[in-house]
Amino acid sequence: MIRIGITILCIFLWTDLFTQDYTIEKFDLLNNDDGLSQNVVHSLYCDSHGYIWAGTMNGLNRYDGYNFKVFKSQNSVDHSLVNNRIIDIWEDRMGFIWLRTHDNKLHYLDLRTERFFTFPEYSSQISSITSYLQVADNEIWLGSDLSGVYRL
Repeated sequence: MIRIGITILCIFLWTDLFTQDYTIEKFDLLNNDDGLSQNVVHSLYCDSHGYIWAGTMNGLNRYDGYNFKVFKSQNSVDHSLVNNRIIDIWEDRMGFIWLRTHDNKLHYLDLRTERFFTFPEYSSQISSITSYLQVADNEIWLGSDLSGVYRL
């Protein structure tokens, strides 16, 4: 009886798969010729405004569907990135873009001012932030691989 049920289910799924109309979307290749800061992308994120964020070893890139805006470290500018090697990107409920850099530092970008803020006290060369959970607008939990859980 179980075999008959599985067989009927497989036939149903198989015929359903081939009787539907599918549309193949067009994909474009974007690289440094299009304004991306580097062709090797370590992280991608689509934010709540529709921007695509790409983290490379040479900066944070924001793509609006037409152009890239690249954020890089600038030694003489306050509130800029301190490391161009972006490993991870996510967004919180308040609209801040969070990122982790290759040196395990945690940063966030205020999109209104385009200023970066760094949390070195949550970062270390030994431990890195590996998970993120926002339980309320003003409460974020960060999990690390070696040093425990942090609450912001």
